[in-house]
Amino acid sequence: MPSNDHRGAPRQVSLTFDDGPSTATTPRLLDQLRELGVRATFFVVGQNMASSQGFAIVKRTAEEGHQIGNHSYSHVNLTQLTGAQIEKEIKRTENLIGLLDNGVKLFRPPFGFHNALVNQTATDLGYKSVLWNVSSLDWQPRYQNRRWVSHVLRQVQARRSCVVLAHDVLPSTVAHVPELVAAIQEMPETEFALLA
Repeated sequence: MPSNDHRGAPRQVSLTFDDGPSTATTPRLLDQLRELGVRATFFVVGQNMASSQGFAIVKRTAEEGHQIGNHSYSHVNLTQLTGAQIEKEIKRTENLIGLLDNGVKLFRPPFGFHNALVNQTATDLGYKSVLWNVSSLDWQPRYQNRRWVSHVLRQVQARRSCVVLAHDVLPSTVAHVPELVAAIQEMPETEFALLA
């Protein structure tokens, strides 16, 4: 008799990278992801893509099939700002991103700090706010180098739907992304997915 058990649905892992673009590290990460055949979401900081070099990196990111999300203009704690100031932070970056988001408007507040005003302002501007449920802690000294990878893997194994937070501006993160991807690909019934 056929089973109605749907536990066979694959685990989904969405890789997200915050705080770029960085001319020093983001292109290398893009090279790696292309070789691995994996697409990710990049939450970009407006002031980092305001230069021609920064914009070119984000353009390449979009052209290679990755999602571009808005991470504010100056990476400030938005909960300390007025509604007008929050809107300005989001809109300045939106104007830089332009059509590179392919009409998918994703927003992640810096540090994950948000309140009702931040949430409503993002919503009013047409954005879906996205946080994470798997943190790499890759910015903490004790998790840099390879330790952040095992930290992520433990969390991924405990969930069926994972949004992984990492940072494309950290050399120690970029150096070990292939190791993370390989380990996830070895997990049974697991696939990489872009954010919905």
